[in-house]
Amino acid sequence: MTLAHTIGRPDMATGSRDATGLQREIHSAEVFAALSEWLSGIATKEVVALFGGRVPIGPVNTVADIYANPHVAAREMLVQVEQPGSNRPIALAGQPIKFTDTPAGVDRRAPLLGEHSLDEFLSRWSGPHLEAPQS
Repeated sequence: MTLAHTIGRPDMATGSRDATGLQREIHSAEVFAALSEWLSGIATKEVVALFGGRVPIGPVNTVADIYANPHVAAREMLVQVEQPGSNRPIALAGQPIKFTDTPAGVDRRAPLLGEHSLDEFLSRWSGPHLEAPQS
C-alpha cells in the first residue's frame, strides 16, 4: 500500500488483482510499467528518501557512484595498492567487517606467481605452532 500510494496509484493497492502474491505476479507487467513511468521522473536519491524507513530500499550504484561515495572512502572499502608493471595503483576491496580489538584490512597486494618462497610466506605466520615443512 505504501508503494502504491506514494507513486500516486492507490488503485493498485485495492482489488482482487492485488489480494495475493499470485495475483500480483499475474499483473506484474502492469506494476512494473507503473513503476517505470513514475521512476523516470524522479532522482534515485529522492526515491530512497521517500521510501527510506518504510519499505526495504537502496540505490543500485554504478562503479563511478561507488568510487565517489564518501561513505565508501570513510569505511576504507576501496584500498589503493601498488601494482608491479603499472605506474599507478589499483583499487582492491577493503575488509567489510570492522572490529575494534582485532582490526583487519588490506595492507598490500597479492603476490605475483612465484614472488615469495614458502619460507618467506611462513615467516609472516611464524610461531611455535607453525613450522616450515622439511624437504
